[in-house]
Amino acid sequence: QQMNLEPVGDMTNPFETTMRIAVLEPHEQYNVPLYIAYHCKLFIQPAYAEGHYVSDAGIWWQDLATELDAAHDFHCNPKSDSNLEVFSLRIVLRRNIDVKNSQSHFIPNYIIHLLPPLIFYNYLPYSVEVENLELNQMIKVESGEKASAYALNVSRDQKLCIRVIYSCSLWSGILNLTTHFDEKVMHLTNEEGKDDDNKYLTVNVKADREGSCNVYFYAPYWIINKTGLPIHIKPSGTNNVLESVSGDILLFSYRRHGKQSLNMKVYESEWSNDFGIECAGTTGLIVCKDNVRRKKYAILLSINLSQMCPRFTKIVTFSPNFLIINNTNKTLRFMEQNEKTDLWTDLP
Repeated sequence: QQMNLEPVGDMTNPFETTMRIAVLEPHEQYNVPLYIAYHCKLFIQPAYAEGHYVSDAGIWWQDLATELDAAHDFHCNPKSDSNLEVFSLRIVLRRNIDVKNSQSHFIPNYIIHLLPPLIFYNYLPYSVEVENLELNQMIKVESGEKASAYALNVSRDQKLCIRVIYSCSLWSGILNLTTHFDEKVMHLTNEEGKDDDNKYLTVNVKADREGSCNVYFYAPYWIINKTGLPIHIKPSGTNNVLESVSGDILLFSYRRHGKQSLNMKVYESEWSNDFGIECAGTTGLIVCKDNVRRKKYAILLSINLSQMCPRFTKIVTFSPNFLIINNTNKTLRFMEQNEKTDLWTDLP
């Protein structure tokens, strides 16, 4: 009114000093009028939820321009004392590089990005449940998916309960998401395995703060047994034996400062020689000697980067060294050369 300009926006509440100038749907853009951008702060509020006030601070580009590309947390407090959920967003101011005017670098032209404060990425082959213990709020993230959380104030420490359903059991653990959290190896336990050191599920958690606070759940190695045989694996120099069931995915992570190699055995065979699983794109042959049965098991090892998450995870596959396929229209039988036994295998 003082500038003799037409009002922009709608007065949603006559007792408030703010006017609504736009409702932004997901992935929608809005060009802020020039005189508003230069003379007014911008406040945010959930559009379709009336349980929160406008943000406790306003977006003022002249303040944000001193720290371009830096993330700033804005919060909308609940109107009801019984409601503990805040509505949070992260604001990042970036220079508009799409402006083609040759003099544009002398003129302020910015894009304000409204981002989720916290995003969970699940790079495990199983679904992950994340529960905020303070709010009793649960978020389920399916394998290969991501989920955003807006009810958490990431500018202060949060305690989260992590749950994974693995091998028909529920595994859980507590994650303290501090403001300086970087990376952690979690040992999830279940009810049956609390008193057994081998009964835990290892999940790696990593966070970065490029824009949103991104939290990644992953395992450095997925071990897949395609041999059809019961395989036991242990890190070299330890007694921590893991069983790889055919058709299931075993999540594996080396212990810190431990030897970075494995040993394998099949049935009651001797442990194999040490072998590594670090180099993606390589193959190898693992031999397990069974002195009781007087035979050797030859297992083919192949290591590849995960297509879901090549940054964090390698896929380790154990397969038969020889695969016999019957492409004829006859039923065949074959047997490994053995003078003492008569063990034929049918090939339909």
